[in-house]
Amino acid sequence: LHSFPTRRSSDLIQQLRITHIGYFPHAKFHYCFRRGGCSDNILIYCIRGKGWCRHGTQFFTINPNQYIIIPASSNNLVYGTDEGEPWTIYWVHFTAPKLAVFNNALDIHIENGPQTIHFNQKGLEIWEEMYDSLEKGLDLKNLRKANFCLYHFLATFLYAEERKPEAVLGDQVTTTIHYMRQ
Repeated sequence: LHSFPTRRSSDLIQQLRITHIGYFPHAKFHYCFRRGGCSDNILIYCIRGKGWCRHGTQFFTINPNQYIIIPASSNNLVYGTDEGEPWTIYWVHFTAPKLAVFNNALDIHIENGPQTIHFNQKGLEIWEEMYDSLEKGLDLKNLRKANFCLYHFLATFLYAEERKPEAVLGDQVTTTIHYMRQ
């Protein structure tokens, strides 16, 4: 779990940028209530178990191999894991100076709800690269690298190619990487 301060040292990284990033394996008891919503977009990618999201009056269940992009909003936002089948999720908060324009251009709306995709191995590899860059420190070089990767990361979801499911191998690799980190 990382959270990053806004840095004014470079307009380049202020365009589309990561504000928080994390991974929750088998997230028992994960629950988040955001009164007044969130000023960032939030991408949640569920690879195992399931969870749910309530945004204003919208309610969604999020299953394995689904992602949701929750657009920035002032509506109350609540999300969490399923009690019986806790989710394993990768998530990223991101923002931009003209986030509403960005969201409209890419058709990011809460009404879209969760989207089903094949196991996104490429997306997870890019997530690891973003996370590793930020873990090395918050100097300008690492921030730029992570934020440039963010564009590619989002594209692996928004423009997912049809590919054969890789869930078993991908889950094993991801689990091994995180086990080794811990």
